[in-house]
Amino acid sequence: MHTDQLDDYVMTLEMLRDEYRDDIEIHIGLEAEYYPAYFSDLLRLLDDYPIEYLLLGQHFLGNERGDSYSGMPTASEKKLARYVDQTKEAMATGRFAYFAHPDLFNFIGSAEVYDRYMRELCESAKALNIPLELNFLGLYDGRNYPNPQFWEIAGEVGCDVIFGADAHSPDMVWNPWSLGEAQAMAEKYRLHLIRTLELNDHI
Repeated sequence: MHTDQLDDYVMTLEMLRDEYRDDIEIHIGLEAEYYPAYFSDLLRLLDDYPIEYLLLGQHFLGNERGDSYSGMPTASEKKLARYVDQTKEAMATGRFAYFAHPDLFNFIGSAEVYDRYMRELCESAKALNIPLELNFLGLYDGRNYPNPQFWEIAGEVGCDVIFGADAHSPDMVWNPWSLGEAQAMAEKYRLHLIRTLELNDHI
């Protein structure tokens, strides 16, 4: 979403929240990157809107421009380390309600190296009480995530885990197949599923 689309986005959700107030509970949030050079500007922009929460979705390293897409296959330990350091810094801001598809980073190198860095990420998330999202779109679309090795680590560390539909089209908001697959993964890796989020402490 471009910043000039934010007005319409918020206005639409406020109208829907009013229209369906007797039927469903609607919260207004955004999935956002953590770009250190621009993050304070983003927060200032959001001050003028009734945004209740942010989700961390780190699709790019650095500040995006001229840098790597996290989902591109790579065996670079340096890039994996940067991803983990950047997302740990993001979580430590206290501005994110949860971490969306934390296993998006598509590392194809050593499993031992992956374990070391992602265990560090999971331990940081647990210490900061940041839930990790098991992503339905990745399941449905056959992407490189959810990554079984990541979720085995998350289960061992004892991270809080939340299911996320990540619906890119209306028909995918309710996705029973992905739900069943996610429930099977949660059981296999003994994930600590949570049902609700505390939103008031973030934006």
